[in-house]
Amino acid sequence: MSLSVAVVLSLLAILVIVALSIYAWRLWREVERRKAFREDEVARANQNCIESLHALSQAMLERQVDMVEGALRCKVLLDIIDYRLTEQDTWKVFREVQAEAGHLHTHQARRELSPRERYREDREREAIAGRYERSLYLAAAALQAFCLERGECGGSRVAH
Repeated sequence: MSLSVAVVLSLLAILVIVALSIYAWRLWREVERRKAFREDEVARANQNCIESLHALSQAMLERQVDMVEGALRCKVLLDIIDYRLTEQDTWKVFREVQAEAGHLHTHQARRELSPRERYREDREREAIAGRYERSLYLAAAALQAFCLERGECGGSRVAH
């Protein structure tokens, strides 16, 4: 192999390495951009859940919402933030209520029930709410504190 061929092949190899390095750097930047976007989306979703939890727990404390329905909704929102939250003693009542009331119909399925079936389910909801009333009230109060610690509630930004 002549010197000129070796030089050309060396330059070509260097160009390929430089091109691949630039390509790898661009891919790395794209991965970092997507990672930051995903983290921002998760933070935004969590913030929305916290704001919903704040409003819902306030409605529960003021008895503006059925306590069983409020518990079921709180469970879903807490699971979105971190499913382990409902394993804490403070909020395990949401899991317990869901376990007891999970079979009850909601939304369109509830509307399709006969009046007798709807009445039976309402009585069952009331019984569940009665058994867990104090625990649900305390859990809703704890959610208020949690929301204030974690972010924006009621329009004012609170330090994390």
